[in-house]
Amino acid sequence: MDSELVKIIEFAEAVRQSTVKRLERIPIGFEDWAISDNALTIAEIAKHIIEADDWLIQKLSDPTLNSFTAAKGKIHISNREEYIQLIEELRTSLTKKINYLTKLTSEKLNEKIPDDRFGGLVTRWWVIVRGNLDHEIHHRGQLSAYLRVLQDEGVMLNE
Repeated sequence: MDSELVKIIEFAEAVRQSTVKRLERIPIGFEDWAISDNALTIAEIAKHIIEADDWLIQKLSDPTLNSFTAAKGKIHISNREEYIQLIEELRTSLTKKINYLTKLTSEKLNEKIPDDRFGGLVTRWWVIVRGNLDHEIHHRGQLSAYLRVLQDEGVMLNE
């Protein structure tokens, strides 16, 4: 396997582990909480990351695929078991993404494909790192902000 791809996979695993860690700190009853009315809920953020992984695999397979945006209302958590299952889906999504990435050759990784978010042609490497991993890091930061607000409001977080 290409050494650059090995690094990407290691980074993807570390990013996901950090995302899951934040999601696991969310206390019972706050799974559908959002920082504001227009913001995604915690569960919607997790679902959106799963959708982004699915989109990445589709995009790498079909470079003509356009980007998508997050949308409110795609998921509602009724109980903690559903939330735990959502986190498990996030782990499974990473496994699927890694399984797909391991099949990429160095040539495919460096091949330029169209991407409507970045204004033209970019490498598949760019779509993976900037379009998917950096995107998850953004949402991981969003979860950190949510945790800080909950903590500041006196909500006991899971350790």
